[in-house]
Amino acid sequence: MGARRWTSSLTLTLGLSLSAQAGIAATSARVDTLSIPAGKKAKVDGLIRPGEWTDAERLEIQAGPDWVIPVFIKHDGEALYVAFSNLVSGSSERYPEVLLDVAGEGGGWDESDWWLHASHDDCTGRGFYGVYGHTCSQDAEGWYANNFPLGSQHVVEFRISLGFVGLEASRSGTRPPLSLALAVAESESRSIAVGGNDERRQFWPLGATMAPGSWSAARLAPIARRSRR
Repeated sequence: MGARRWTSSLTLTLGLSLSAQAGIAATSARVDTLSIPAGKKAKVDGLIRPGEWTDAERLEIQAGPDWVIPVFIKHDGEALYVAFSNLVSGSSERYPEVLLDVAGEGGGWDESDWWLHASHDDCTGRGFYGVYGHTCSQDAEGWYANNFPLGSQHVVEFRISLGFVGLEASRSGTRPPLSLALAVAESESRSIAVGGNDERRQFWPLGATMAPGSWSAARLAPIARRSRR
């Protein structure tokens, strides 16, 4: 599913993808506001070490009837950390995606919306999603994740610079909440579809789609101040 394995014409895909996404209608799948806990920095190496994610919020994506993908999320004031675990089941894989609407405005895709996809490469979309080729690299700007093939733990970890996507932890309590969704894409050797096919993705929150208005409201919890002695 890396950039070299996608067969659609990039020019056609980009044009159709942007056109399709502009018309996405908001849906009503939003859940109560998620508080993303403040915690310690995580090492992005595809290994969940003892105690590394105990300060994170644990969420779940139902990838199949007997396949649950636990996801952990937190921030340290400088970066957002997300870990997707159990991404391999038998001969099947799931490729993780972090979806952010930093303005929290819903509606169609625009410059405040981000698609961050990790597979054999890291793929970045601002204002669009599901476009590979030139958007993909193993050295993405502003964020990174460990790539496939995975180690024995079947984990992908993300580190996303808050400044890169336009977030400030210090202003989280004074600005509208952002919108967040987490997704896993099915393992295929061809494009999921022009603009992304929701039927080939599974989401948190349950009922979300690629429409930003269906994502969960979220805030970055404040960093605890150290007491002076």
